[in-house]
Amino acid sequence: MLKIKEFAKLCGTSTFTLRYYDEHEVLCPHETDPATGYRYYHPDQQKDMETILTLKGLGFSLDDIKRYLYGSIQIRRELLGQKKKEIEYQMHCAKEQIRTIHALCGQDILSVSEETVREVKNRFEDDPEVLGRWDFCGILPDGCDFTGEDALSENTGIFPPVLLFLPDGMEYWVFFWSRGILYHVNRSTNLLIPNPYRIFEYQGQTYLRLTWLSEEILYQDGREVVCIYRKTDSRRYDHNSAMIFRDDTDLPFVPDERLVGTWDVCRFVRKPEDFDPRQLPATPARGMFDRIRCTEDGRRFVRCITPIGYQEVEHRYTRGLFINNYSPTTEHYEFREIRGTEYLIAECKTGDYLFAGLINIYCVFRRAEDETDAHRSKNK
Repeated sequence: MLKIKEFAKLCGTSTFTLRYYDEHEVLCPHETDPATGYRYYHPDQQKDMETILTLKGLGFSLDDIKRYLYGSIQIRRELLGQKKKEIEYQMHCAKEQIRTIHALCGQDILSVSEETVREVKNRFEDDPEVLGRWDFCGILPDGCDFTGEDALSENTGIFPPVLLFLPDGMEYWVFFWSRGILYHVNRSTNLLIPNPYRIFEYQGQTYLRLTWLSEEILYQDGREVVCIYRKTDSRRYDHNSAMIFRDDTDLPFVPDERLVGTWDVCRFVRKPEDFDPRQLPATPARGMFDRIRCTEDGRRFVRCITPIGYQEVEHRYTRGLFINNYSPTTEHYEFREIRGTEYLIAECKTGDYLFAGLINIYCVFRRAEDETDAHRSKNK
C-alpha cells in the first residue's frame, strides 16, 4: 500500500486533489486507518487516476466522471458519445465563427466541396510568370514596404518554406491557383481559403508578396499576414516532381532486435514532447494505420484501415529508421520508457513533408498486449 503522499507523487498530482476526490467519492483510498485517518492507496488505482485526469481534460464534470468510473460499459459509451457530440458542436460553432471573421475581413471564404472546387477551377486565369518554385524569405512587418530580405521576420512554423505553382493551376498538396490567388484547401476546417499574391522585382530578383488568410493567423491576432517568397526556378512541375523533399531510401539493413514484434498505435502528437500516456488512446480513421509488425529480417508490415476492412502493406526498416520505398521517405524512430511501459515514437512524413519538408505529426506505439508479457520475460 502507498501513503497518500507517495500515491500523489506516483500519479503526478497533489495530496489536496486526492483528498478532494475522496470527499466527492470519485476516487476513494483502498484503505483508511480508523485510528489515525491515514489514507492508503493500492498501486493499481493509478489507472483510475489516469482515467480521471483524462476525462477532466475532456471537460467531464465530477458527477459524469463518477458515472463513468463506476458505471457499465453502456453508460461509458453513452457518456463518451454525448461528449463527442458536444465537442463536434463546439467545432461547428468555431468554424462558423471563422467564416464570420473572414466575412468581416471582406474575404470570400468558401466551404470545401467537389462542386465548389470545380467551379473555382473553371474560372482559372493563367499567369505564366508565377510558374515554378518559390522559397520563403520572411514575414513583412505591418504597413512596411519590402526593402530587402534582412528586414523580414522569421518563419513562425505556420508558413510553407517552399511553394510550387504548377501549370494550368494544377492542384498539388493542399493548394491550387489562378491569376493573383493561391487557394488553400483546408480539410480540417472544411474551408477553401483564397490567399492573394502579387509578383514584383527587387534588385534583379523576382519576389512573391503573398497575403495569408488562414484561420491560424486569425486566431492569433485577427489580422492578415504578408509573407515574401523569392523565385528560385521557373520549372514546369507536375505532381510527381512536386514531391521535392524525397529521402534516400537506399540504405543497408541493420538489425534492431528491440523493434521486432507487433506495435499498436496509441497516440498521434504534434511533437514527441506532447505525448502524455494519461490521454485517451487514438482512434485511427479510415485511410490511416493502426498497427505495425516488424520481423527480424528488416520487413515492416503496416496495417491500414480501408473501406473493405484491414489491409497490410509491406515496407522496410533499418536500425533507427522506418523506410517507405513508395514515397520515398525515411522516418526516424526512438524508444521511450514511461512508468514502466515501453513506447515507440516515430515521425510521420505525410504530404506536408514531401511537398514542404514539414513534419507535423508523430505516431506513438505501444507493444501489442498479447506480446508484452512475453517480451518482458525474454529480456529479463
